[in-house]
Parts: sequence; C-alpha cells; structure tokens
Amino acid sequence: MVNRSSKPGTAAVPAGGWGRSGRETGGTPAGPKAFTEALMRVTALPYVDEHTMVVAAEAEDVWRGLGATLDRSFSGPGAAGYARLVGCADRTAGGPRPLAEGSTLPGFRVAAAAPGRELVLMGRHRFSSYALIFRLEAAGPGRTRVRAESRAAFPGPAGALYRWLVIATGGHVAGMRRLLSGVRRRSEQGDGSLGGTEEAARSRRRGAARRTMGTHGRPTPIRPEITEH
Repeated sequence: MVNRSSKPGTAAVPAGGWGRSGRETGGTPAGPKAFTEALMRVTALPYVDEHTMVVAAEAEDVWRGLGATLDRSFSGPGAAGYARLVGCADRTAGGPRPLAEGSTLPGFRVAAAAPGRELVLMGRHRFSSYALIFRLEAAGPGRTRVRAESRAAFPGPAGALYRWLVIATGGHVAGMRRLLSGVRRRSEQGDGSLGGTEEAARSRRRGAARRTMGTHGRPTPIRPEITEH
C-alpha cells in the first residue's frame, strides 16, 4: 500500500471542544446541518493521512461490515483499558446500534452518520484531539471504495511525544490497514450486523450477480484492489 500522510503539526482544540452536545446524544442519522457542523470541527484538525480500499461488496454490506469491525476493534477490554489509561472522553461502548449519531466506542463518539455513505468519529484524550472519517463510494458493479481519513492535533511536548509514538513509528498506518482489511473481510463474507439473515444473503447474491455480469451481459473479471493515497 502507498500512504499519503502529512508532516507533523499541531492545532488548538476547536471552540467548544469535543464535548457531548445535544446533537450527539440521539440515535438518528445526521442531517445536512449536523454533517456540516461535524465536518467544520473535523477540518479544524491537521490532516494526518488517508487510506483507501476497494471492497467487492455493495455499499449496504460495507456499511454493516464497517460498523461490525469498529465494534469488534474498539470494544474489547484492551481498547477500554487503553481509553482509561490516556483519559479518553468516551471510555465505553454505548448508544444506538448499528452505529449512529451519539453512539460511542472506547476513544470515539459518532459525530455524524449517513448510512451507506459517511461516518464521522471524533475523540479526545490527554495527548490528542482526533477524528476518523469513513466515506463509501461506488467503484463499479458490486464494488465499493472505502476512504478512511485521519485528522489529529497533538498539542504541547507530551502531545508531540505521543505523536511520535503513534504516527512516526508506523503504528497508526498498521492499525488502519488491519481495520480496513477487517472491513473488507466482513463485508465480502456478509459478516456484519445482519450476517446470517436472509436479507443479508439476498444482498450478497445481488452483489455477486452485478460483479459477474458486465453492462452487456459479458462476464467481468474481478480483481482485488487495495490502494492508499
């Protein structure tokens, strides 16, 4: 994979901080205004990098796979313990499932969610304020491109040291690769929140049919694609 990343940098926490606003306690998909507000707070943070992967599955399956992977990756005892250690604002998994505005994971809170399209996670602890933005885009019949953008500020000497430990050592890149690989595996296998249901099975069959047949009924070869830029 090729990684597009930024140079080291810091920024102040946006006005109002990353606290729990009234809009962040509901369980409904975010509207345009909520997304605009969330993205304004996100873009106040320095860009870190973006990772991209093409998944051989429909967007609805990838959305379920993304939620299942995030829950599995961040809701274990190790993640909860780490969130307590560094003083994360959100230290437990809670709120609506599937993930929606107001849902929490150790270290993260869902600031905005548009099912099948975009998910914005925000968080903060003693050494950093940060955000993860996942975007789902059509990438051909039965294929979805997942973009995972990271942004973070690391204020002060302690923040600079933490940045070195997490970013400069390559730990963040390795973690994002594992995360996206998990999303692809669960999405292509249908192992999301509807994993074994008939609805999920029908969705997988529809995706397979679209991948197999081209626009004129000719077979279309399927090539795994993993890119970052």
